[in-house]
Amino acid sequence: MLPFDLIDLFLGAITLLCLTGFVLLYCKLNRMTRQLTTLVDTREQPGEQAGQTAPDKPFDSALLGANMKSLLRQQANAATPTERYRFIRSLAAHGLEPQQIAEILNIGRGEAEQLVKLARLRVAAKPTEVAA
Repeated sequence: MLPFDLIDLFLGAITLLCLTGFVLLYCKLNRMTRQLTTLVDTREQPGEQAGQTAPDKPFDSALLGANMKSLLRQQANAATPTERYRFIRSLAAHGLEPQQIAEILNIGRGEAEQLVKLARLRVAAKPTEVAA
């Protein structure tokens, strides 16, 4: 065999390996794209696939409550005392009990009870003012 024939044979083998690798990568990319599309469709339309149920209502409400609590805590901690008092007055006006307000705002139960009583006295003293 001539040296040029060996080089041509070697280059042909390398080219064949590169093409095989390209085809395998292309197939894998297509498979992953289909899987990703399936996952996205599943997230957008829960419950439509067999064996899949709608999300739990108790879990959703607990998650929503936790998100609200964290948001309210952040707002209450950043507020000045006057704003905090108005915030508690608003929560009491929406029907929350002092114990619930204490849990949400991370304050003592006694403090929450006193502030709710003060808020109710203020509302009773000024009936024309709408609770904020």
